[in-house]
Amino acid sequence: MINSTFGSFMTARLGMSASQQALNITGQNITNINTAGYTRQYIDQVSLNVGGGSNRYASGMANIGNGVWVTGTGQVRDPFLDRRFRSEMSFVGQYDMKTSGLQNVADILDEATKTDGGGGLHNQLIDFRQKLNELAKNPNAGENDSMLRGSADSLVKMLNSYAKQLDKVRENAENDLKDIDIPAVNNILKNIAELNKNIKSSEVCGDSALELKDQRNMLIDELASYLPIEIKYNPITVTDGRKVDELTINFVTNTGREIPLVVDQYAGSVKVEQDNTTQDWSLSMTPPNTNGGIVPMETPITNLLETGSLKSSLEFLNAQGEFGNPATTEKGVRYYENMLDVLARDFVTKFNDMNKVPVVDADGNKVMMPPPDDDKQMMKEFPLFEKIDDAGDWTADNIRIAEGWMKNEYGAIKTNDATYKLDNGAANPPTPQDLEKGKIEEGTGANDRLMDMLKELEVDRKFTTDGTATGNSLFTGTFEEFTANIGIVLGQDIKSNKEILQNHVTMAGQINTSRDNMSAVSLDEEGMSMLQFSKAYSASAKLMTTLDELLDTLINRM
Repeated sequence: MINSTFGSFMTARLGMSASQQALNITGQNITNINTAGYTRQYIDQVSLNVGGGSNRYASGMANIGNGVWVTGTGQVRDPFLDRRFRSEMSFVGQYDMKTSGLQNVADILDEATKTDGGGGLHNQLIDFRQKLNELAKNPNAGENDSMLRGSADSLVKMLNSYAKQLDKVRENAENDLKDIDIPAVNNILKNIAELNKNIKSSEVCGDSALELKDQRNMLIDELASYLPIEIKYNPITVTDGRKVDELTINFVTNTGREIPLVVDQYAGSVKVEQDNTTQDWSLSMTPPNTNGGIVPMETPITNLLETGSLKSSLEFLNAQGEFGNPATTEKGVRYYENMLDVLARDFVTKFNDMNKVPVVDADGNKVMMPPPDDDKQMMKEFPLFEKIDDAGDWTADNIRIAEGWMKNEYGAIKTNDATYKLDNGAANPPTPQDLEKGKIEEGTGANDRLMDMLKELEVDRKFTTDGTATGNSLFTGTFEEFTANIGIVLGQDIKSNKEILQNHVTMAGQINTSRDNMSAVSLDEEGMSMLQFSKAYSASAKLMTTLDELLDTLINRM
C-alpha cells in the first residue's frame, strides 16, 4: 500500500521530531564539554516500516514514505580501548605507588648515605675514623678520646634518628593502606553496585541512563588503578523484546583466574590484616553475596595480585629482599630498616668486642672462666656502646654510648697487652663485686689496639643478614662503603621504577587520547552536527509546507 494522503504529514512530523531530538542531544554534548567523565551521546533512529505482507504473498503495492523512528540514545565508546586503558592504569597504579614509597625512603636515606662531604652516616663514619686515627697517633691526649666519644655519639644518634624516620614512613604506609586505600576500594565497589541497580531500573523503564553510566565508568577506571579487573556485560531479558545488561566486575589473578568483585547490584569487599608474628600484611577478598544465604568464604589474594597499587603497597610493607623468608628481589621499607640495623649491629658489636681485656689476679696470673668454660681466660668488657632497651636486639634505634664511656670512667683500650688486674683478696673465680674492684693496666705496647680498631674501619668485611657466615650475603666492603651502597641500591631501585612508570604513563596517555578522540565532545563535530540537523529540520518543515500546497491544489483548485 502507498501512504495515505495525510500520512505524509506524519512522515514530515517524524522527521522534524527526530531532528529536534538530535539537536537536543547536540546541545547536551556541547554543554557538557567540560564535564569530567562525560561521554558523547547520539540518537538511534531507524526507517519506519508499517507495511504488511507474508512469505507467500507480497503486499502488491510499494510501501514508502512512513518516516523515521527514534529508538533511543547511546554513547560513543569503544570497549576495547576501555579495557586497554584500565589494564595500563593498573600498571600505573602499581609503579606510581612503588616509586612514591621508595622516594619517601630516599628522602631520609639520601641524607644518611650521601658522600659529598656534608652530613649523613657515611661522612660521620669518616669522621669517626679520623678521630680514631688522631687518638692512635697520640693516645695519651685525653681530649682525643673525648673527641672520639663525641663522634661516636653523633653516629649513634644519627642511626637512632634515621631508624625512627623510617619507622614513621612505614607507619604512614600502613595507615594509608588500611585507612585510605582499602576503604576507598570498598566504597567504589558499593557505589558501582548501587549504580548498576539504578541503571538497570532506568533501562527497564526505557531510559538509557547515560549519565549514570558515565559515573560508573569513572569509578571503574579508578578501581583499575588498585587491582587488575575484567568487565563483563551479561544481557538478560526483562520483558518481551527488551533486554538490559547486567555488569560484572572480576578480579583477575596472576594465573588468569577470575574472582567476582561486583555482580549486578551485589558488591564484594576487600580486607587487609597484619600478622602479629611476622608483621607481614595480607589482603583477602569476599565475593558478592548474590543468593542472600550463606556468606561467601574469604579468599586470600596477597600472592594472587599481578598489578595495581594494592600490590605495591603490600610489597613496600612486606618485601625484605635478602632478609625475607624466602629471600626476594623486591625491597620495601623493612629492607632498608634492616640494612641500618645490620650497620649498627656489626659496628657496635665489633668495637665492643675489641674493647675488652683479659682478667689477671693481683700477681698477674690468668683468671680462668668457671666451668664448663674453665679452659678460657676470663675477659673484662669495657663496652663503648650499649642497648637502650636491654631486652631488645642491637638495632639502629636501640643503641647509645655506654654509660661508662660517657662518664669517662674508661675509654678506648690502647694496647693489645692491656689487662684487668684484680685487687688483693679477690676470689677465683671472682665474684661480680670482685670484678668491679680491679683496674686497667695498659701494658707496655704503644697503641697497637687502637691501630687494630682503625684497620677494622679500613678493611673489607662480609655483611650478612644475621651477622654470621651462614647468613644471606648483603655486601662485602668497609663500613663506609656499606653505607654508600645502601644509597646506591635505593637509587637504582627508584630509577628503574620511574622508567617503567613513565612507559606505562605514556602508553595510558596515548590510549586515553584515542578514547577522547572517540568519546569526548568535539566542538567542531558538534558544530557540524548542529548544522546538519538544523538543515534536516528545515527540510522536514519544507516538506510539510509542500504537502500543504499539494492538498490546497487538490482540494480547492481541482
